[in-house]
Amino acid sequence: MDMVEAIRENSYKALRKMTIPKFNLVDHYQALRELEIESYMVTERCNLIDKSIKELEIRKKTKVTIVGVKRGNEFIANPSPDFRFKDRDLVIFVGKSSDINIALAYFNEICGVSCEI
Repeated sequence: MDMVEAIRENSYKALRKMTIPKFNLVDHYQALRELEIESYMVTERCNLIDKSIKELEIRKKTKVTIVGVKRGNEFIANPSPDFRFKDRDLVIFVGKSSDINIALAYFNEICGVSCEI
């Protein structure tokens, strides 16, 4: 009963969720400086067509994260691992500079040709 009374006296503070302070982009500037955003255009000649993100193991093999795909007038944010690429998809990914280079080389290797970047 003493515990219940103590919680009540403190307006149930012990049961409330702890809030995490919000930060704005400026607060994360130093960490974000290490990230780059790049894009890759899938063309009809690419062997990426009809392959899924999961099947290609893009994150595992390159350490970049696909954050979106521009398909015609549609933008697909955070595509699922089962997302399949189509001709003229603009793949947008983020990562460290060294990983971006690995990803671009990996995409070119999969395509078998030098696809548009």
